Amino acid sequence: MTKARKTNLFFLGLLVFYLLVCNFILPLIPNRYLNVNSLGVLSQTLILFPGMIYAFSDHGRVLNQIRVKRLGIGNIFLIMVFALLLVPLMAFVNSFSMLFAKNHMATHLNSMSSNPFWLNLLLIAVLPAFVEEFTFRGIIYTGYRNSTMKRAILASAVIFGTFHMNVNQFCYAAVMGVFFSLLYEATGSIFASMTAHFTLNANTLVLQAIADATTKYIRTKAESDPDYEKLAEELTNSETQTTIADYSLAEKIATLRSLLVIAAVTTTLAILLLIFISKRFHRKEHFSRVLSSLTGNDRNQNLNNGYENISIHMQNNEKNNGVNNGYNHQMGYNGSPEYGGKIVDAVFITGIVLCIFCML
Repeated sequence: MTKARKTNLFFLGLLVFYLLVCNFILPLIPNRYLNVNSLGVLSQTLILFPGMIYAFSDHGRVLNQIRVKRLGIGNIFLIMVFALLLVPLMAFVNSFSMLFAKNHMATHLNSMSSNPFWLNLLLIAVLPAFVEEFTFRGIIYTGYRNSTMKRAILASAVIFGTFHMNVNQFCYAAVMGVFFSLLYEATGSIFASMTAHFTLNANTLVLQAIADATTKYIRTKAESDPDYEKLAEELTNSETQTTIADYSLAEKIATLRSLLVIAAVTTTLAILLLIFISKRFHRKEHFSRVLSSLTGNDRNQNLNNGYENISIHMQNNEKNNGVNNGYNHQMGYNGSPEYGGKIVDAVFITGIVLCIFCML
């Protein structure tokens, strides 16, 4: 059985397990034990538990294939900047999707507004960053990358998006899945994508906390200062129109156009920063091949075909830096003993269809 088929079976098994627990076991638990916080922990547990079992299966070979490397303070800072540069792109995709889909995440955050900030940070940023990156980049993407890099990146991103099981989150999660995989390749460490994932989710919480604190301050001042009354009234009125779907057509076009221009600039900067990060991790040559494969400039659509000398040179460079790379094993190509197999098969399609069905 190929690695891609094993990964697809894991994805389908994870999905079926998740749906069975949510639809047949959770309804049996008394409501007093279930709240937004416990459900948040449970949802991550249902993803992590099958992943841990699968990762330690086959004498831990799956776990050993997940690339781990220390980042360093300077690199962590650069990765966080990279993630923040993607915020306008995520805002554009999120706003565009809200033209035809509900923003479930905003509703979820509102239900957690009474929590202390540290608890929301744990539930929204820390846990998902570890669990989802371990599962979707560590297991699923790593299981695909021996096939063709382009398909591995896109397929794992689609799985990551559809597993959120609502249209709004699918749109921006799939886009972020592509960039998380690129970051994983640029650094050779799952810790990098975890850091970026945490930064994006934490950024949402920080902005929300700042907005709530500002609103609270203005309303408090309005009680004693007439100059703040009008501003407080405007804030109250603005809360009734919270999504782009409520805007007029002209406002929608203007908003999306502005977001698109900003996103184009910041995303370009993010890609340039990613190239710089790959150089710091001594993976610039490798990452250039990844980008070529993803953009279609690599005619062979694989990374190993014809690049054996480059791979050996890169292995020597990284061994000198204390890194066990293993490019020849991990960068398989169609027809080689290491080829990971066809990604999109009946199992993969079945899993995606189930996720789509849950969105409807």
